[in-house]
Amino acid sequence: MRLVAGKALTHFTVSAPHNERFAEFFTGEARDEAMDYHFANGKGPAEDSFCRRIFRRDVARREVSPERALPAAAVTYVGASDTVTFSGVQPVATHSQRWLRVTLHAAKAGCYPFEIATCGGVRIWCNGVQAACFTPFTRNTLQTSPVEITLQSGGNTLLVHLDELFERDTIFAFRMTYLAGEPLEAELPDVNHADAETLQAFMDSLPASVVTRHSTFHLPCLADVSLTLSGAVYSLGNDCIATCPLDFGSLKTGHNGLILPLPDTLGIGHYRLELTASLGDVVMSRSLSVTVLSDAPLPGGEGVLETRKREALSYIARHGVPRTGRLLAMLHVGESGPQAQELLITTLQRISARQDCSDFSMVPLLWIWRDFHGEHFPAVLWNRVRSAILGYRYWYDELGNDVMWFWSENHALCFHVAQYLAGQMFPDELFIASGRRGREQMAIASQRLQTWFDAVEQQGFVEWNSAPYYPVDYIGLFALYQLAEDRALRQRARRLIDRLMLTSALHYQSGIAAGTMGRVYEKELLASPLTELSAFGHVAWGGGHANRKCASLPFFCLSDYAPPVETAHYARLRHGALSAYYQCGGGNIVAWKQPAVSLSSCVNHQ
Repeated sequence: MRLVAGKALTHFTVSAPHNERFAEFFTGEARDEAMDYHFANGKGPAEDSFCRRIFRRDVARREVSPERALPAAAVTYVGASDTVTFSGVQPVATHSQRWLRVTLHAAKAGCYPFEIATCGGVRIWCNGVQAACFTPFTRNTLQTSPVEITLQSGGNTLLVHLDELFERDTIFAFRMTYLAGEPLEAELPDVNHADAETLQAFMDSLPASVVTRHSTFHLPCLADVSLTLSGAVYSLGNDCIATCPLDFGSLKTGHNGLILPLPDTLGIGHYRLELTASLGDVVMSRSLSVTVLSDAPLPGGEGVLETRKREALSYIARHGVPRTGRLLAMLHVGESGPQAQELLITTLQRISARQDCSDFSMVPLLWIWRDFHGEHFPAVLWNRVRSAILGYRYWYDELGNDVMWFWSENHALCFHVAQYLAGQMFPDELFIASGRRGREQMAIASQRLQTWFDAVEQQGFVEWNSAPYYPVDYIGLFALYQLAEDRALRQRARRLIDRLMLTSALHYQSGIAAGTMGRVYEKELLASPLTELSAFGHVAWGGGHANRKCASLPFFCLSDYAPPVETAHYARLRHGALSAYYQCGGGNIVAWKQPAVSLSSCVNHQ
């Protein structure tokens, strides 16, 4: 590859990742700053996490020996980007490292200027001599530094070490831009150039996303290529679906692309599909999304509210994604066998490790404790449930060393509800992280919940009409409405559920939760019939169908809640037109709909 001034190096051989849990046994700290409850997407604490401060102290300036470099396992693929990225999500603090190699050919010896950019840290050796060490380790913020690399005439071996601390969703990226001078030639060591070009052309030809209703999917791609194809299917968000490996074997592509099988165990949903192609000794990977729709009817129909609740709960118990909400549904329909026990064990693992988003699991676990403790499972397992509840970190003012996120409106609610209900259920017990008794935990959580309600009732939801986050809000709201001893809290929760149902009804169209959203991801945009908010609409008003999502829909199904009568008219408009305007979380929302079409937008967002 010819490298001219202004262009970035994008082709390297790259090692497999070396990942290890970071600072697992550090005691951690408790933060003492107050939350202002003025929520904004992406807003968090000004100070780095305890994990990152320890990481920067202990890791940034350590000696890294090139002699310990991991062997090359693949060739990088960046598509149209100029940046090599290994970004992803880790629910606990994880130190990730990669080693990259490339050979640069220079016509003459000299110092050649580059700019390196990284989210993480980078070290570079040229011909065995360290040429750069740039370790800012600023989370999800790309930092740049100029560097001059001394090249000899002819070939020069570059070895690059990258590392970063993963905290939840983390950008782990590297860019190396040639700034000025005579063109250089970049070559991959020990790689067949023609095979690498063929694999890149194959990867370039793949679509960004595919949709299927069957146990196979069609993959348009470059024709007349013989290769070996494997990969894996990963769940997105918090569905907790185990990674599913794929092995398609040796294939030859044709003009009609490839028809590839999906595992029978893969249910409906939206997934990340990582494909790894091999040609000779060259290996290259890229990711695309795949939406698997049902080729059989899903539970739908009209019926009355209680019938829709019962049918949705039964479907989730049998087919729901492996979340704690499914376990709650299973126990309530009388399914308590090995699969239920496995769901309980994985729930306890998430909570005990204080994984990010484990607060979404703690609330349904508390519901399960209230309804079933001492039943169905061995006593030793119920003791583990009790220990997990008493040992959890319910807010950042409690001692801990984790990457749990406390600062969004949905997380704050779930943490406060979990703390309140745990204190209510264990009033005399000692909670380890806070050193408080349950009654005190409950009183503190009650005050925090009142403040949270005050803020959200006044400013509205920053994550308005959000297909991924209204169901998370419902985790906390339905649990309070159904389980809280405090009548005033139950009433506030009921009023806010009514408010969410009203605004959702305005955007519910033909069985789908549609419309403008304050926060949304690819998995909702490309698979809108499969979102949990769409299933909420089905249960609340009919139309559409249930699906596998179950963060909080089982809560609705188990509750005595019924949406306000007028919401059914808005959701299932039979004739005429409807228009609405409301303010929510800094957004001015406008909505218009007729029976077969709806439009909405956010105007002058603050």
